[in-house]
Amino acid sequence: MLKHHVFLLHGITDESNIEKDFTAFSNKLRKQFKCHHKSDLDDQIELVPVYWEQTVRPGEQALFERCFGKINTPDKVLVSSVLNPIDQAAGIINAMTHTPDALQVVNSTRWQSWRGWRYLTTVLLGDIIAYVDESDNQIRRSVWNTIKEHLDKQEVPPFSIVGHGLGAVIAYDFIFALLKADGPHLFSFGESAPHRLLEKARKSFQNLYTIGSPVPLFMLRKHKFWAHNANQNGGGEFDNLINPFKGTTHKWLNFVDTDDVVAYPVQPLFAEKQLDKPANPRDIFVKTDWLPPFAHINYWRNQTVASEVARTLKSHDAVVEEQERALAGVR
Repeated sequence: MLKHHVFLLHGITDESNIEKDFTAFSNKLRKQFKCHHKSDLDDQIELVPVYWEQTVRPGEQALFERCFGKINTPDKVLVSSVLNPIDQAAGIINAMTHTPDALQVVNSTRWQSWRGWRYLTTVLLGDIIAYVDESDNQIRRSVWNTIKEHLDKQEVPPFSIVGHGLGAVIAYDFIFALLKADGPHLFSFGESAPHRLLEKARKSFQNLYTIGSPVPLFMLRKHKFWAHNANQNGGGEFDNLINPFKGTTHKWLNFVDTDDVVAYPVQPLFAEKQLDKPANPRDIFVKTDWLPPFAHINYWRNQTVASEVARTLKSHDAVVEEQERALAGVR
């Protein structure tokens, strides 16, 4: 049976949290899918993790060690405490249980270590700086290679993408290139994708789900996107943006917690104001946590996110049936 593929793109990370996040989301998604569709997700949906950070990590580690010396385990504790707060809290509680000096426990987290902060900065900014290079930054290539492996078949399965943080930007860029590219060049790494595959991929793509997404902020990459549009009456900044979902049946759901300082709504920039049609993209506001760092990383564990994604996912058979009804309507 051909399954609807859902590609999961993580955000900025040192890789220590990826498996935990994907597992937590997959478990919640299975429960919500069962609730909405009265069937088992694994019978109809294939969840595919996409690990893009591994293309950047060797460079970040080499840079740190060249400038500051060999990386030690304590250097990574601060990153781990940010990306894995539950594990870190459990570790502190366990240490306090066996250590009477609470100050010693706090110091053991190395929040005051300049090397820990430097390593955190290298990981966070390194991923972003590597990705914004529009030449072959390897990140786009690695994402495309993973997706292509699952799509380059005689019968291309329907697919959707869930992207978190920088992964949401990567996912948006991929879909924009897929839907709007005039030629066979997907992304910008000098590799041509077979026209046959691109056409099938365009027809098979279903939905984009962005969580904790800074996509609007990344529109500042190009001046033409946010420059004042003097050619239109009443035109202003960001009027040159193109909504790749305009005129399509694809959905773009963007999940935002207002306490997440990384996340931006997308409706104000991309969605057209049409009273007779639902907004596309559509912002869905959720509550993941009250503290900004944890609000950003907890989307993978949020029930509302899992519920909305599960509700809008369709099996391969449902997708085919919908396409046949659309073709019948055209005839």
